[in-house]
Amino acid sequence: MSIGGFTINRNPMAAVYEIIRQKNRRLPDSKLVELENPFGTWCDTKKIVLVPAINPDVTIIHVQKADFRGNCRIDGLTFADVEQAKAGEVLIITCEELLDDDKDVSTRILSRNNTGGDS
Repeated sequence: MSIGGFTINRNPMAAVYEIIRQKNRRLPDSKLVELENPFGTWCDTKKIVLVPAINPDVTIIHVQKADFRGNCRIDGLTFADVEQAKAGEVLIITCEELLDDDKDVSTRILSRNNTGGDS
């Protein structure tokens, strides 16, 4: 069975989802893409699955120290905070201590220059 050029296999809603994906510029064309492993015998697998990047409208992270310019210091493990900060369209930072000068943020993890944002 096909609708508008889309073949319906096991999931009848798959064609609807695909049409919605094509009409909405914020959604990737495909949810998952399966490829031959470009790394040869890495992890003893023949195929890999690609997942589209998440691009949130707003990212909120918490840091220990920040200055009024938006430079931040994260003490301890950063997990995925830096990547999340770069992915969001808008970045909101909460902090435990707001500093007047960035001298105490000398070992900063995030700065206005490396997040890609203006604030």
